[in-house]
Amino acid sequence: MSQRSYGYRQQAAVPGGLFDTSPHSIVARSNEEPTLGAVKFGMGVVQGTAPGANIKLPTEASASALFEGVVTTGIKSMDLQGVSAIGETDTLGILEWGKVWVRLASGIASVAYGDRLYLVVSGDDAGKFSNSAIDAIAVNGKFIGGIESGDIAPVRLFNQDATLADHETRITALG
Repeated sequence: MSQRSYGYRQQAAVPGGLFDTSPHSIVARSNEEPTLGAVKFGMGVVQGTAPGANIKLPTEASASALFEGVVTTGIKSMDLQGVSAIGETDTLGILEWGKVWVRLASGIASVAYGDRLYLVVSGDDAGKFSNSAIDAIAVNGKFIGGIESGDIAPVRLFNQDATLADHETRITALG
């Protein structure tokens, strides 16, 4: 039997995995977080002390303009035991724009296509995403699906250089 159709969506949903093969931008950055395993695939990160060279988890002092992107799978691989603990100075792939599976903050009951995207900046959920602005900063993106097993959901990140207001204006003009 021959294959008669091809899909563009990745088959398995994993935190930090690309959602599909649509255009995207991934850059390499060095992890600045000193705690082994603090940064995980599918988390959002902000500029570190050397913007354009390293990243760190967001804090309450972080602003939307400092958002770098989402930690993706691919550059950092697993050890022989199947563990992928990210350590300080490890080089990571950071998705600047495109579609990716992200980790959700605890207590998120649901997300829907088109929900605004926020990066949590405080507590144990710092670096995870939400559709609520509480303890979070706005990110130029939106949810493009619902919650999957493992408390992850697909999002689309837009070019962060464009302002959120520009994005909303373009969406309004299209609809």
